[in-house]
Amino acid sequence: MPKLFCVIVGRVGSPFSVSIAADDTVDVLKDKIKSKKSQTITCEADHLELYLALKDGAGLSRADALAVTLGDLQNFKMMNETLRIENPKHFGENFKPNEGEIYVLVVVPSQKSVGELPLGFVDCKIGFYKDIFNADVKDGWLHFSHAIPSSKSQALLVLASYETIASSILEGGNDEIFKAIITGTPGIGKSLFLIYLLWNLVKAGKRVKRVLFVYHPDLIYFGGVGRVVELRELPPVVEHAFWDENLWCLFDAKGKNEEHLSSIPYTRCNVVLSTSPRRDMINDFKKPLLLLKSSTCRCGLSLNCNKSRKHFS
Repeated sequence: MPKLFCVIVGRVGSPFSVSIAADDTVDVLKDKIKSKKSQTITCEADHLELYLALKDGAGLSRADALAVTLGDLQNFKMMNETLRIENPKHFGENFKPNEGEIYVLVVVPSQKSVGELPLGFVDCKIGFYKDIFNADVKDGWLHFSHAIPSSKSQALLVLASYETIASSILEGGNDEIFKAIITGTPGIGKSLFLIYLLWNLVKAGKRVKRVLFVYHPDLIYFGGVGRVVELRELPPVVEHAFWDENLWCLFDAKGKNEEHLSSIPYTRCNVVLSTSPRRDMINDFKKPLLLLKSSTCRCGLSLNCNKSRKHFS
């Protein structure tokens, strides 16, 4: 009889285990979950929604499972209550749970109206962002499945300076909240660098949990486990669970002004700002950077950040 560890999505609490026979159906699993968590789950057991907590055929780690939100569920398969646990559409006959892995995500129906939906999250319909995970470098070019936004090209040339600056930014964001400014004259490649940095962040996996990409006119949010959504507007600053140290915000100043940047609580999250040398955009943003260092590459891009002590030439 396998023991399945479960997590209730969007609720505070630790993972819990439920013993279930492989030939039991999912509706039996629902009954056992409700019985185990009767103080937390007050609805009828048949109202629960159960999702397979599987990624690439394996269960989720404790940290990854606890990080799943209601908005992430589109990336997981809902379990059919009429099918057995050992059904190939679920875990299969030869399933053996591994120690330390979570296998079932539980959704309580009252949660349907809460979570991230009030923030204006909608499924992303832009192919470039949905498929950016599949981009690949070949012969010095980063190739995408779709055209780069605001461009007809499906590839960008990976300059050595791009690699150096991106590496410095990723290293700088390993510990504390990180802030950086990418500056340079118009047309020098700041926006394309931001695309390159976005690709680096989303493929970083567990190192980077969430990314907000502000790239005119889009607001794109990468919430982990392959989830990509669009935002109708930025979440208010009172949404502390959104604006935290686990969030990376890449902000392209094209088509934006000081008010747009001010709507981002950049003392709470990691922010990389790409802008021409405009005082109104960068003065307040720079003020808290007591360790500010400035470096300029041969390509003309300039990196100013609060942690980097590297100089590029």
